[in-house]
Amino acid sequence: MRAKIFFKTLSIVSIVLGILLVVNSGIPMLGAVVGFEDISLATNLGFGVFFLVAGCLLFFIEKRETNKEDTKLQ
Repeated sequence: MRAKIFFKTLSIVSIVLGILLVVNSGIPMLGAVVGFEDISLATNLGFGVFFLVAGCLLFFIEKRETNKEDTKLQ
């Protein structure tokens, strides 16, 4: 049960972070807050896409495992 909650939370955090980094590639919002103004577009976009893909994969893996457990119970 705790593993499901962990993976769901981790996937949501990864997706949100990925969206923020992808949006940040067009609008420099994180650089002003953190103090980095020279973050390249490719780095932001690369990390953003990585976190989006990782979050989606974690979400789908968690859903698949939940469905397997539900079918075993029935």
